[in-house]
Amino acid sequence: MDNGVYRRVVGDSPIFVTVYVDDLVIAANAAYIKLVLREIEAKFKIKDLGSVNLLLGIEVTYIPGQAMWISQRGFIEKILKRFQMDSCRAVSTPQALSPLPLPASSDQDDANDPKIPYRGIVGCL
Repeated sequence: MDNGVYRRVVGDSPIFVTVYVDDLVIAANAAYIKLVLREIEAKFKIKDLGSVNLLLGIEVTYIPGQAMWISQRGFIEKILKRFQMDSCRAVSTPQALSPLPLPASSDQDDANDPKIPYRGIVGCL
């Protein structure tokens, strides 16, 4: 398990606490979340910010007892804008069924074209 993730089992209920710098996220049923908060408050001054909405750039949507979604939509939009691809045409699959015709290749290899920031794009992934 990751160094910033702590796990405790009370009865048959797992409790997970993730730590990143000075932020904690507690994953457990409501009663155990309150228990963990009380234990931490006994030793440290803390501020309960409620349910997680955004964590390390990841958007979190939670419907209690039903579902949880995580999304990096904001991060993806930021990268697309950074590399001037925010108005590009989306394709629903990795390989389009009817590929667009490609321009005739030139003598210069596009991967070595200094105008195209391949390293920056790949580094963001």
